[in-house]
Amino acid sequence: MTLAEAIDNQRALFLGAGILLLSIIFQLWRSSSSRRSSPLPLPPGSYGLPFFGETLQFLYTQRRNLSWTFVDDRVSVYGEIFKTRSHCSFLKSCRVNKSAQSFLEENWHGRSEVKAFPLLKRFMFGIACELLMSRYNRQEQEMLEEPFSTMVHGQMQLPIRLPGTRYSKAITAANLLHSQFQLWIEERKRDLASGKGLPDDMLSCLLTYVRENGRPLSDEDIKDNILLMLFAGHDTSTLVTALALRYLALNPDIFDAVYRENKEILEEKGHDKPLSWADIQKMKLSWRVVQETLRLQPPSQGSFRKVIQTFEYNGFRIPNAWKLYWSVNSTHRNAKYFEEPDKFDPSRFEGAGPAPYTFVPFGGGARMCPGNEFARMVIMVLLHHIVIHFSWTLVDPHEIITVDPLPFPAKGLPINLVPRYV
Repeated sequence: MTLAEAIDNQRALFLGAGILLLSIIFQLWRSSSSRRSSPLPLPPGSYGLPFFGETLQFLYTQRRNLSWTFVDDRVSVYGEIFKTRSHCSFLKSCRVNKSAQSFLEENWHGRSEVKAFPLLKRFMFGIACELLMSRYNRQEQEMLEEPFSTMVHGQMQLPIRLPGTRYSKAITAANLLHSQFQLWIEERKRDLASGKGLPDDMLSCLLTYVRENGRPLSDEDIKDNILLMLFAGHDTSTLVTALALRYLALNPDIFDAVYRENKEILEEKGHDKPLSWADIQKMKLSWRVVQETLRLQPPSQGSFRKVIQTFEYNGFRIPNAWKLYWSVNSTHRNAKYFEEPDKFDPSRFEGAGPAPYTFVPFGGGARMCPGNEFARMVIMVLLHHIVIHFSWTLVDPHEIITVDPLPFPAKGLPINLVPRYV
């Protein structure tokens, strides 16, 4: 190590220590000042260690795909409202039909075994790039893939920006993606100004969108929305499709019924016609399988919301600037809402389905994930083509599902393929 590097490392350590000390002082001051301002008590619970709080316990349960136990353990002690402290950072069907067929032809046909998860991941990322930004060139897609993956893996980390940390790498990767998006935005604006026709994609929609006040979206808003949709339409779709394949293999009776449903739709529409949105809506059992997959393995384990004004809830004072965490997993696995919550049972979505706000893989209300219908379309089209052309079994039925920061099969979901001759 050179002298300059040693000095830089020492500065980073001093900076980290300074941030830690200032954070502790600020948290103590805010806690004491908020206690003086209202007669209502704060929710019961523990802040855990200074600065770190209960972050390590939270991340521990995440990695082991047991995130709901972090909430459930505290609910059993403090009740349904409790305080904690954690520092985590969150940073057209026709076209999909053609891409899905090409993907299976290139990567699945002629093979007796594939690792489904990485292959699905590559396909979903390419589809998202095509539909959101009309980027069909595989080189361009690969250029985005690595920084995007780095950014995603930097979520749910301690927000300490020291060299070499996943959080620091994620910020660098997000900035790199924003820079590339900016180049494509400027290119598209030049095309718009010259009267050139714009591609029918999300980027064009965002560039031509006008707010109620008559102003267009800023470039920063457009880049943030593209990044959000890329995340919603790629990682989450990959995960849900892969785990739906896993649950089908583990439940052969349901698998056979899903195949019969898709074969019937194929025969109705004709072999040469792509799936339409109307066809997708007929895939009722297939969609229930996807919904039950989302219930048992939601891509997002939960979400934070920042309190903008102190309010009272159930006799407790919730102070301004606190962050509220709502847990998807704890809701989905609550026996009060779902009988035998650990059982894979798509029939629970028949009829009216679960009660409102008990099934929330995409959130709910005004802040529901904007990519949910996009994700549904891509997942259902790909699932249709896979089910029609292949049967499969799991190489390892006991493969562990881990979470970092999204659930994923630890071995990449290897499956044994048996072609169906349609």
